[in-house]
Amino acid sequence: MSKLFLELASRGHHITVVDTTSKHPPNYGPNVSVVMFSDNKPKSDELLNMIWQKYFMQWQVPTLFTIGDAYFGMMARNYSDKITAVLNQHFDACLIDDIFALDGMYIAEILHRRKGTPYLLYGTTINFDSTPYLRGDARHVLHRPSNTGRLPQTDADVYNPKSFYHRVVNVLGLLEIPWTPFAVNLFSLTNLRRFGLPDFDFRTFYRDASFLFTETFDRLSMPTTEVVDFKGVGPYCPPAHTLSPEWDTFLNDPKSNGTIIVALGSNAKWTHAPEYLKTAFWTALRNFTNYRIVFTYDADPPNDVPPHLKVSKWAPQRALLAHPTTKLFVSHSGLKSVNEALCAGVPLVLMPIFAEQKVNAEFMVAQGRATLINKWTLTAETLQNAIQSQLGPAWPELKAKAVRYAKIYVDRIARPSAISAFYAERVAKTGGRGTTWPKAALKLSFVQVWGIDVIVGVIGFIVILSA
Repeated sequence: MSKLFLELASRGHHITVVDTTSKHPPNYGPNVSVVMFSDNKPKSDELLNMIWQKYFMQWQVPTLFTIGDAYFGMMARNYSDKITAVLNQHFDACLIDDIFALDGMYIAEILHRRKGTPYLLYGTTINFDSTPYLRGDARHVLHRPSNTGRLPQTDADVYNPKSFYHRVVNVLGLLEIPWTPFAVNLFSLTNLRRFGLPDFDFRTFYRDASFLFTETFDRLSMPTTEVVDFKGVGPYCPPAHTLSPEWDTFLNDPKSNGTIIVALGSNAKWTHAPEYLKTAFWTALRNFTNYRIVFTYDADPPNDVPPHLKVSKWAPQRALLAHPTTKLFVSHSGLKSVNEALCAGVPLVLMPIFAEQKVNAEFMVAQGRATLINKWTLTAETLQNAIQSQLGPAWPELKAKAVRYAKIYVDRIARPSAISAFYAERVAKTGGRGTTWPKAALKLSFVQVWGIDVIVGVIGFIVILSA
């Protein structure tokens, strides 16, 4: 989302960022002020364990909204003065994350009701299956993988619309469409309603947003249909920063056949990972002595880390991926990481851990851009074989395909930040009115959109005739 508000700031707009996650106030430069709402409380052990041990399905979305609502309640009690100060300002438009951002939903809804301020939704990951339907943008149920269903065990298990099982999974995923709005309204908005929005409605909030952006994959294969008030703005490949001499020396070791980057994201803490996963990674990575491996690892490493392994709690991932010696990226398939790998043209080994990562991994494997491993069945042998399959004789072809995809990925009519800024400015100038034509599908229920009433009617008619 930052690339959009920084683009707007560069055009002379004054931006106020409500920050609920940073430990220290970020410095975004001219025209951007930051209001800090963060208590810097670490995630609970229960949640950190859950990230490794479970995989959230679409039908569990209301549970995550409940967690977000509890956090919003804490914010409303501890930062009532800051919230009031924000609400007393004038804004031409409000831009919020479209998933679990209860604080943003609260501020946007209050401003919309009091002052008619339009709001835009920005998806930094995949949208809920229910979101396009709430906005009258229904898409075919089989057009891409669903986050419903089990984690794939191997590449052969990834989404294939010809598979009866996968079609059943996607059709069952349709149940999330009516379930999420119903359950969130019923169970997950206690604090939002307690602090001034007693009649807040999840469906209406998503429906009335003036625009929706998404950073998820909208092209290459399995494209997402765009409509007048929905645009994909994900491909973003800024120049990589220069690496420090320490990193550069390690990567350019003349004895190395190339570099492997291993990073599983900032939310999956190795301090809470199961022992079998730690063992699998350390055992497998020790065997690639002809490569230089950067392992982002926040737990205590073993005492005998071999010299070809560089362990760091944090690494300059984008710069490392862009380095000419980098041959492979072992990742959790988070959207930001996959985007950086796409930009750098680097082959992938993907182990989805939580959130939308299953869909991202299936998407990349389906294109022949990655191979997949499973977090629940991983062994050292499985990981070693997956890495070797990408670094072996197939690597030149995989690398060429990755570079070709990178060129296609960024080939747009304009920069994504410029496209999103254009529509954001249009919403701000019009007050959200007249931005798009109203869609007839908004007047239809879930049953009508999917023709369930027609299907039931036809079946009933046939039954009556046969009787």
